[in-house]
Amino acid sequence: MPLSRLIFRSPFISVRFPPLRPLHSRNAGVVEDDVTNVPDAASRGARPKLKHFGRKSSPRCLLLLVGFFSGCGYFPPTESLESERRKTEATKEAIRNSPSLQEVNRVCESLPKTDSFRLILMRKSFRADEEYIVYGYYTENGYETVRDLFFDFFNREGWTDVYEQSGINTISVRGQKDGFSAGFTHEPVHRGVNYTLICRRIK
Repeated sequence: MPLSRLIFRSPFISVRFPPLRPLHSRNAGVVEDDVTNVPDAASRGARPKLKHFGRKSSPRCLLLLVGFFSGCGYFPPTESLESERRKTEATKEAIRNSPSLQEVNRVCESLPKTDSFRLILMRKSFRADEEYIVYGYYTENGYETVRDLFFDFFNREGWTDVYEQSGINTISVRGQKDGFSAGFTHEPVHRGVNYTLICRRIK
C-alpha cells in the first residue's frame, strides 16, 4: 500500500497520514530533509496571536486572583466589615433591652483580659431556649499568658469544673459558677479575631 494512503485505525481513533515530502539534497552524496523552508511559529502568526490573547486575558486573570484572595481573607471586603459592625450593634441593643442577657453579659465583663485585648465583634444567642454572649477579640498575647490569667481568675473566684480542651485548630479553657459557664477559645486569626470569650447560662 502506498505510504500516502496509510491509515492508522483503532476502536477510538482513525488517522490518515499525509503524503511524505520528497527529500532534497544540497550537498553531493548527502541526503537530508529540507527544513529551511518550513515557516516557524512567528512567521505563521502564532506569536502575535499569543500576545493578543495575553492582552485580553491579563485583566480577567487579575480579577480572578483578587476574587480568590478576597475569599481567603487577604482582602476583606468593606461589606463584611459593615456587616460585623451591624451585628455587634444589634447584640449591644439586645443586651440593653433584656435583663436576662444583662446577667449573662455581667459574667462576660468580669472575665480577665489584658490591656491589649481589642474588641472586634459581639454575638448573642438567636434561639429562645438558650442564652449566651460571645466576644471576639484580637491580642498579641500568647496562649499560655491568657490561659494562666484565666486559671488564676477561676481559682481565686471559686469557679468549678475548670478544664482545658484542645481541638483541631483551637484550644479552650472553661469553668462553671452560679449557673453559668464561661471561658475562652484561642484559634488562628479569622476575620480579625484570635480569642473568643463566651458566657452561657446553664439550664
